[in-house]
Amino acid sequence: MRMHSKTKTPQILFAELIGRGHFSDLLTACAIPRDFFLKQYVPMADRLAMCVQDLPLAPTVCSHPGGALQFGLQAGLLAVRSCDAVIFAPKATAQERQRDDPLYRWCAYCATLASAYLMCAGAVEVTLGDGQRHSFAGRFPLGELDTKFSAKWCNEPALPQQSGLIYVQTFFYPGQFSHLSPALLNQLGAAINPAMVMSGTESPLAKVVRMSLSRVLEFLRDQESKVIGDKATSVMADIPVASDNGPVHDPLRPELYTAHATAPVPPAPAASTPAPSSQATAAAGSSAAPTTAAAPATLPKAAAPVSPPLASQASANASPPPPAAPVQPQAPQQPAVAAPDIEGIPIKVVEWVRALAFAPNLDVKVLENGNLHIGRKALGFASLPAANYMALYEAKCVLERQADGGAICNAKLGAIYQHAKASKN
Repeated sequence: MRMHSKTKTPQILFAELIGRGHFSDLLTACAIPRDFFLKQYVPMADRLAMCVQDLPLAPTVCSHPGGALQFGLQAGLLAVRSCDAVIFAPKATAQERQRDDPLYRWCAYCATLASAYLMCAGAVEVTLGDGQRHSFAGRFPLGELDTKFSAKWCNEPALPQQSGLIYVQTFFYPGQFSHLSPALLNQLGAAINPAMVMSGTESPLAKVVRMSLSRVLEFLRDQESKVIGDKATSVMADIPVASDNGPVHDPLRPELYTAHATAPVPPAPAASTPAPSSQATAAAGSSAAPTTAAAPATLPKAAAPVSPPLASQASANASPPPPAAPVQPQAPQQPAVAAPDIEGIPIKVVEWVRALAFAPNLDVKVLENGNLHIGRKALGFASLPAANYMALYEAKCVLERQADGGAICNAKLGAIYQHAKASKN
């Protein structure tokens, strides 16, 4: 069975296939000014849309129209978010990491999108409106041809590791990475991994890309396995960041990782006074003045008093008032925790300490004086213990090195950890 479509602009594809908040989430995760975001990230998303259009990804997952674009952008966003918990250059100083981390984050995004493009290019065969077969190694991407096209699964899918170097020339722009160092270029090239194969010399950048691709595939495959019926195009959903040690705290989207607080039960309204019986109403007659908010109802001077027998009869016939419903106690509201002071601490260190609060079974605790004790096991979270210790030391947060390999850090880190722990609970 073939899929029939027509080439569209990236703006139309984004409006049809991508959630409205995707690019705002990506901008927040990148932690860069909007101008740089529009120059670095948006062109890559546009390029993926131009190359894959609304093609599916693979026969086994994301096989609906638009599956390749949705998968690529989802995996790219997850890769950018995952970079917050990774130390890419353990031997670099804090200043060097602060300078290079945005480049690593952008390279992770580029490599993830390129991997998704190669996965689609190796699985789909596209025929243009004039009957010619479209080549992903051609000079122009599919979106620039302005034509109708049809697509089917390849009888013999191309192996990404064999054709990837050829196809990727159409995906990237000439001179796009000329400002990167040779070492970073090597890591970027090795991180493009459509087969998602783990190598023995895998760099932190390559691991971020591979894990993002595999986790999004696993998530989407699980979602599709729960659906019965024809596969239809749908707007993609968000996927939270996760690591091998548990969920990673993302302060930009805390609702993904913290349980929603149960709304306090409002107190039940008090039982209203029962209406008087018809006989009591007749006894009062029409002589009673209307009740106002300023004063209670009173009898006018000309009104005759109610006779005692009739009043007693009305009292006897009136139904007894029902018992008042018990008032539900309102749940006490937790006082808001003040945001900690992070001035002077590199953002990588801040995010790493916040991530510790969300990782289970780590030897981390806040001491009575407010300082933070980080054990050796916790120092090995997300990287080598020596690398994490060096980052803390260069940030001037270490007060004492423990004999067991742990460290005592200052009260600023203790406040950051405690605040993240409170937001988790």
